[in-house]
Order: sequence, then C-alpha cells, then structure tokens
Amino acid sequence: MDFENYKYEANESKNDNESKAFVTQNTPIIQNRSLKELLNNKIKVLSIIAGIILIICLIYFSFGNKMKEPLNLNTIIKNNLINKEPTKIISKELLKEKPNIFNSTHSSKWIVITSINQPNRCIRKILNASDPWKVVVVGDKKTNDANWGIYKYSNKLVYLSIEDQLKLGYNILKYIPFNSYSRKNIGYLYAIQHGAKEIFEMDDDIYMFNLYGLSLYPYNYTFYAENNNSTFMVNPYSYHGHSSIWPRGYRLKDITKNSETKFRRIVSRGLNLNHLIFQGLLNINPDVDSIFLKTRTNKKFSMNQFFYLFAPVTYLPGNFVPINSKNTRYLYDIFPAIALPTSVSRRVCDIWRGYIVQRFAWIYNGTLIYNLPHADHLRNYHNDSLDLIEEKDLYNKLDKLLNAINIDFDLNIKHPSEFLIKLIEILVDNEILGKNDLDMYKAFIADLNSFGYNYNLKFDNKIFRDEKKLLKIYSDNYFYFPKKNETIMQNNKFKRNQLYRHKDTQKKYNDILLTIVYNYPFLTKSNNYMLKLYHEYFPNMIFLYPGQIENNQTYVSCPESYMGYYCYKCVKRVYERFPNYRGYIFLMDDNYLKVWELENLDFNIPWLNHYFLRFYEYELLQYVRAKKVMDVHPEWKNIYRKFLRSDILAYSVSDLYYLPNADLAKFSSMVDEWYKYRVFLETAIPTMIALLLKPKYQVFLFWGLWKENRNNVIKFLRTEETQITIHPIKFSNITLQDVVDKYIYFMNAKEY
Repeated sequence: MDFENYKYEANESKNDNESKAFVTQNTPIIQNRSLKELLNNKIKVLSIIAGIILIICLIYFSFGNKMKEPLNLNTIIKNNLINKEPTKIISKELLKEKPNIFNSTHSSKWIVITSINQPNRCIRKILNASDPWKVVVVGDKKTNDANWGIYKYSNKLVYLSIEDQLKLGYNILKYIPFNSYSRKNIGYLYAIQHGAKEIFEMDDDIYMFNLYGLSLYPYNYTFYAENNNSTFMVNPYSYHGHSSIWPRGYRLKDITKNSETKFRRIVSRGLNLNHLIFQGLLNINPDVDSIFLKTRTNKKFSMNQFFYLFAPVTYLPGNFVPINSKNTRYLYDIFPAIALPTSVSRRVCDIWRGYIVQRFAWIYNGTLIYNLPHADHLRNYHNDSLDLIEEKDLYNKLDKLLNAINIDFDLNIKHPSEFLIKLIEILVDNEILGKNDLDMYKAFIADLNSFGYNYNLKFDNKIFRDEKKLLKIYSDNYFYFPKKNETIMQNNKFKRNQLYRHKDTQKKYNDILLTIVYNYPFLTKSNNYMLKLYHEYFPNMIFLYPGQIENNQTYVSCPESYMGYYCYKCVKRVYERFPNYRGYIFLMDDNYLKVWELENLDFNIPWLNHYFLRFYEYELLQYVRAKKVMDVHPEWKNIYRKFLRSDILAYSVSDLYYLPNADLAKFSSMVDEWYKYRVFLETAIPTMIALLLKPKYQVFLFWGLWKENRNNVIKFLRTEETQITIHPIKFSNITLQDVVDKYIYFMNAKEY
C-alpha cells in the first residue's frame, strides 16, 4: 500500500463516505474491515498530524518571538526570573541542551584552554585526569586545525575550530575578536552548555605535575590573611615562603609591606565559608609581571621557585588578591562573571577579570582559596619588552579599578546579572574597560540564559567585612617566614658566590646543641661521617642512641625509641644532661641539614614543619591515644583547643624541629605522659609544641625524596635551596657518602 497517498487522501477526506470509497478502491486487503475500525484508524492518523502542527506552532511562538526581542538587561532578567525560586539552586541539573553538532557527552567538570599551538605534553597530561573531567580547546586563526584532528573522536577532548565556533550560534560570537585570548569565553560557554558545575582553566604551557590540583579537598583547616586595611593588598606568595616575589597584577606600592602580614589559622569544620574561586600556584616560572622579570631575574634562565607546601590560604570578602587564568578553578555560582574582557591586552584581561569575579563572589559572601602548587609553567615564548608595554594598565589603572568596584551598592538591584552589568558599567564609565565589553557581557548573560543557567538568587549587595563574625572561630596563633628580600637570580655563577657560603659560616652556632637521632643501632657506624658534615658548624653535637649505652659526651641512651617512633621520650634526658644551651636542634639520621639556610631562621622561637590537622581512618589509633592523654590532663585539652581551635588530630613531619632553652624545659616535662600511651612522634611532638602556646613559630621547608628521586640526591641538593632539610639520605650507604662528599667539596670550592 502507498502509505503517503493514503495519508494525503485521508487528510483531504471530508466525510465517512469518501473515506470508505478511498479504502474500497485502493486497499482491497482491508475491505473486510468494519467501518468502525477504519474510522478509528483515520482518527489516530489525524490526531498525530494535528499534534505535530501544534508542537511546531508552540516552538515558533515561544522561541521565534524571544529571538526577535532586542538584547537588553530587562529582557535577560525577565526571561531568567520566570519560575525561579529565591533559594540556592546549585545542586539542580542544567536543562538539557538543544541538539548540537558535536558528539560530546555532558560532564559536570570541564577544563577550558585556548591554543594556537599543536598538542603537547601539557595537554596529554591533563587527559589522564580521571572522569568526569572533559577538556575543550578553543582554536583561533593561527591554530592549525589538522594538528588537533587526532582528537576528532575523543570522548575526553573537544576541539573547536573557527568553523565549529560559528556553528554554535552564541550571541557572544560577534563581540569576540580573532587572534585574541578572549576567545576562551567561547570555551566557557561550551562547558556550561554541556553541564559544567566546575570550570578549571589553564594555558597550553601549564604542566600539571600533580593531578590532585583538579580535586577539591575537604580541608579540615585553612589560614586567612589578616588584613583590616582594605587599601593594603596581601601578597599570596609571601604565605608560601617568598615575600620578595609578587604576582602579576599586584599593587606595586604594597611590595615593601609583604612581611607585615599575619596568617592566622581557622578551622573549616563548623564554618559557613563559601569557597567559590581556587587559584593554584606555579612552581617553575610563577606568574609575575615584567617589572619583576626585568629587575629581579636573569631572563636567560627559568625562574625555579618552589613554594612551601602548606595548607591553602583563604581571602575573605573585602580583600582583593591578584588571580590569573593559568591554574584556576571556578564554581557554578560565579559563572556569569568569568568572561574575559576584550578591550584590554592579553597581559591585563585575566587580571581585570580576576578582580571582577572576586567582587561578584562577595555578593554570595564567597571566598577565594589560594591553593598549593600542583603545576609548572613551561612558558611559551614571551617578549618581555612587549609584555611590559601590554601591562601598562596594571601599573596605571589598578588603583582606579579597585576603588571603583570595592564599594557597597545601595542600588535597588534585584538580580545577580544586574549587579554584574552594573560593575561593568562602572568600569566602562571610568575608562578601564571599553564599551564593547558592556555588550559582550550582556551577550554572555543572554547565552547563559539560553542554556537554562540557574542563578543563585540568595545574595547581598553589601560586603560582609566583619572577619570575626564571618569566621566565628579562629586561632590567635600565627606563623611567619624568614624575610628574604634578595634578588632572585637564576644564573648559576651568581648562586655560587652569593648563597653557598660554607666557609663563611664556620662554627657559627656555638651556643646551639645539635642532636642526631638514630632510628637503629647499626646506623651509628656513620658517626664520623655525621661529624664531618656538621661539626664545623656545630662544635656541640651528640647522638641519641636507640638502645642501652653508657651515657657520655657523645651519646645519650634511648632504648625507648623503638625505630624512632617514641624518641621524644629521651628529649628530657638530653635536657637534663645538657641544660645550658641557648637552643636545641633535633635531626633524624637520614636527613641532610643544609646548614647555610639556617641563617634565615629565628633561633628565639620554635621551628616546626608546620601543622597538618587531619583525621583519617588509619590514624584512628593515634587519635584514640592522644585523646586519652588529653582526658587525663584537661588543662592541656583547653590549651590545645585555644591553640588550634579544634579537636582534630595534629600531625607534622618531625624529622627536624628546634626548641629554645625555656621551651625545651616545658616540653621535657610533658614527654612521659605521651610516651605512656605510645603516641607516635609525628602526633606527639607537634601537639606538645602546641601546648607551649607560643604566639608564633618558625616554618621551614622539608623536602621528601621518594622512589626514583632517591638516586638523584645531588640534583635536589643543588636546586632546592629553600629546603632546610632533605629526606631520606641514608648516610650509612658508602656510595651516598661519596656523592655528598663530592657535593660538599664543590660547595666549599664555590664550584660545581
């Protein structure tokens, strides 16, 4: 039967007789059917056709009229407010997207990159990230599309050529110039359209050496930069141990104030901190401006700065900090503000966007986390002189920008997108952004609405600046780093002459007792070697022997040590026998102490490899034991809570620590109780130091060598100059002794 003719004739039928005649002439097979059955079939066909026509009409009137409406803020807000509840909607799934030409699955996590280069090891590395991370790479006119063809059928990476971008039909396309870093905005929209709840952005020369940087850690605690003066910008690099370095976009007049900042510990548990932005550090070639590069570095060499691996630092509402687009993560609430401006240079656009997105986050009482370094910057070619020209706005207009947006709005603003557009209008009026950016941001918001983006409508125009009420609980304890304001030169010849002053510091620490702690008795065969390493620095050295031995001027017996687990028990014995030193350093036998770095540390306060508060399942036994000690001594529990503001287990690598004389006396009075319950040294030692309740303590950097790195000791002795100690180096190994001997010989000769 010719079904198409049947359908056509059925639609033209006016009555039952015509339908009957049609059936009789064309379909002998159904002549025996009853008239009632035939009419039922006809009604079904007519119903289907009518339904199709109705759907087409609804689509036309719903979307056709909306497309004809002019693009303005009232339309954007009106369309978005329909059927929206005034509550936080972060957890809801985005509406399903319209059919797209790209065969890519949705994901809640997207990595966004723009590139004019071919795929490299940086790209290949992030493709190893576990699901559900997907990658979208935005091409430009200079990009060779053929190089990216290898990912045509990848379920992890989507490459958007210029042709692909035009097919997307985004409103923003007509406002984004070619050969511009702001084409990354297309990638943001693509990620959001395809289900993004988190967006991580980077450049194609950022190597993620640790993919943990893509994870959101449930931090037990963090620090915040105490800053009661909104005109003073806190340098994030100073927290991680480098107060002489400043990030691109930092206010230059605040450079000399870096060491004035206090970082106070806060416990995340029980707080209502809303972390929305996560900025990661870069170890190699950190993001600095051209003034720094031209005045503080030798541009022929990479700037290898290894930042201290501590807990993240939180920046509260009201405190600006420069953030870039190289290693940054944004959560769902602030997606409307992540577009890059188009009217400023590539060296300025991400910095300006960083300040805009921070100000937008404050309406949600949102905070910014400056995260640990998980990446290196391999740095594509840069012309420093050209960069300096492109950065002129950073030096000339930064104060103007911050003053313009660091205000409380008393306007009757009813929607987050309206607040954002107001920010952009202020920047346009102050000639910080161009008029094209105002249209671009409106188009960006319109595209978000077309994807069904759900705004968080629970917001406040005013900045909540009361730190104590915001944090509720925080510690009065703070730490600081040694002041290092030297020029950062990467020329090896310069480093030889300036940093390795082995001979110059000979026998400098006559009033300090260095105690080498042995974990096993047989290791004492390296005594002579240890003396060779340290004796010219420390004329007063002793060894803590893990067994029974006659006490003398060289050894202190410590049979309770048990592989070093409880060696703190014998600290009391050391103090009783040698009570008259200014301070006491305790060093495990498998650590190499880089003594020339000690001149930057303060011998008047305790040293510690920082506190890590954690409570994992495998540490349950230690937690139980530590709790028993605290239950027996409630006064200690109160002090501990005052210090850390938490009952969470304290943990710190305790291969090296230092105590001044008065502090060691109090420390020694507590060791018996902790040994009684066999609390592991890396919990017992930091907890006892916490009970000293010192107003501040000195942080040093500990470097651990694992697996293949253990065979390349010299590399770390040479390059990791900021680390105070390197672990493990087994000095009982004669080969390693020869290696370190050679290094020390070269160091003394100022040659290597």
